[in-house]
Amino acid sequence: MDTRGGRATSGAARLEDGQTFDLPETKTDRVSNSQATGHLEQTPAGRAGAEGAGKMKRPLIASLPWTPEEEAQLRAMAQEGDGPAAIAKQLGRTEQATRHRFYKLGIPLKRRSRHMAQFKTAGISYADLRKECLEAVRSWPRCETVAGIQIIRDNTPAGFSVQVTLYGKADVQTADRAMIYVEREKRRQYHLIE
Repeated sequence: MDTRGGRATSGAARLEDGQTFDLPETKTDRVSNSQATGHLEQTPAGRAGAEGAGKMKRPLIASLPWTPEEEAQLRAMAQEGDGPAAIAKQLGRTEQATRHRFYKLGIPLKRRSRHMAQFKTAGISYADLRKECLEAVRSWPRCETVAGIQIIRDNTPAGFSVQVTLYGKADVQTADRAMIYVEREKRRQYHLIE
């Protein structure tokens, strides 16, 4: 073993006919895991995305340590409400590294709402809503003869649900499917004001 971590090898080799000869002394260097797997080491210029540089194809094993300036910038951006993806892009870090730094610094992540996106709805009267829903259902094929619908007030954000009450000669299954679609569309557009 030499001082740089390499290993010196020497020995004898045996030929097929049984003769032996001495091998010259050779030196082998240790290879790091990143060199063996072909991972690129990250440099500040590489992290900043120098012009003309292509994207790295493999993930990095380790990145440069976070500087106090980067941590301060991360805290400021998190305070402003920016998410990990936006902060990661700004700092030239991966989103996973940014999330991990959030955790290490004790900064809570703001969770995305799992609820449906809130739409701005317009107020509409009961009679106008009933008229619009009936027209929308009748515009569907095989639902032209729907004669009556019922609007039920409830505790949903839009404040109503809609049901077909008189099918006429319309196909029941098609009319119910149309009503589901129309109800969903009208709930995104309107809320009852009466």
